[in-house]
Amino acid sequence: MYGIIRRMTAEKLSSVGLDQTQPNHSASEPTQETQSPPANERSRPWKGLRWFLLIIPAALIIAAASGYFAGVNQLEVDRRRAVVEQADEQFKLGIEDLAAGRFEVARQRFEYVIRLDPSHPDAAERLAEALLALNAPTTAPTPISTPTPNLAPVEDLFDQAKAAYDNQDWSGAIDTLIALRAKDPSYRAVQVDGLLYGALRARALHLIRAEWNLEQGLYDLARAERFGPLDSEAVSWRTSARLYLSANSNMGLKWPQATNDFLELCLAGLWDSCEKLSTAADAYANFMSETTEFCATSEQYTLWEFPPDIPALARVYEFGTYLVDRCEELTAPPPEPTLTGEPLPTATGGPGGEPTPEG
Repeated sequence: MYGIIRRMTAEKLSSVGLDQTQPNHSASEPTQETQSPPANERSRPWKGLRWFLLIIPAALIIAAASGYFAGVNQLEVDRRRAVVEQADEQFKLGIEDLAAGRFEVARQRFEYVIRLDPSHPDAAERLAEALLALNAPTTAPTPISTPTPNLAPVEDLFDQAKAAYDNQDWSGAIDTLIALRAKDPSYRAVQVDGLLYGALRARALHLIRAEWNLEQGLYDLARAERFGPLDSEAVSWRTSARLYLSANSNMGLKWPQATNDFLELCLAGLWDSCEKLSTAADAYANFMSETTEFCATSEQYTLWEFPPDIPALARVYEFGTYLVDRCEELTAPPPEPTLTGEPLPTATGGPGGEPTPEG
């Protein structure tokens, strides 16, 4: 059976022109060109792959750096947006407190808004309103008379305001200019703005320097700033007035801060700062004489370096120096034992086992 099958297979192969005994060189033996391609053709794919492997890490590094800086910028934008939103929210709450008569709460809110965003619009003006209300005298209210409206033409009003301004009647100039602006906002707008700025600034400095009416002066400066930036003199007086009000608010609450602030104002010879300095310094000295937290209080004392040559600060300097020395004693490391060079006693033959020195 096997022989029959083999014979039939041979016949079929011979019928298609194939001889099983003849090897097929064309199928089994590759040519020289197929077996060994040229060297430059073999290396060409590896060159492309090498550049590809170099580009991938560089692209990844660039992408990572871009993502990092984009994230940092976005975090900064989000932080600023959060600060602005918080300042706006506190400003709105301060307006509500101001309208409800909660002037102390409104003052704290507006001060917080200014700390968050010093460029926040109207925050300084509203703070001045709150301070003005807090320091208003508690007298019986008097009926407010309605001012008689000025019915003069706008040109006459401008001439009246200009004459009042030249005579340094700042209040008269301001009232007349406001009446003019109510009648015709566009009449000589640039000149009216300039006169309002000058009159408000001049009245503010007069209130602050001569009448010691700091709150009303700050309010006028805030109004003047609507018409143009304040000059260096006005900014300096505004800073001093704010410092005085801040120091005054710390009396009885933060004696160290009140002492430091009134010291700065006293050295400049402003208002009654030297008298307030004596009061604050005496209370601060009493506080330091009764404290037992030597290091914490001395650290607070050394923040300002009070000069010892001012009589009002004599006791402050005395107790402050004592606190610093006491803190150094408490925090100093223990002394290291020293060797004297004398021989140590030996334990030989004393009664009751007591060591006796030799000799």
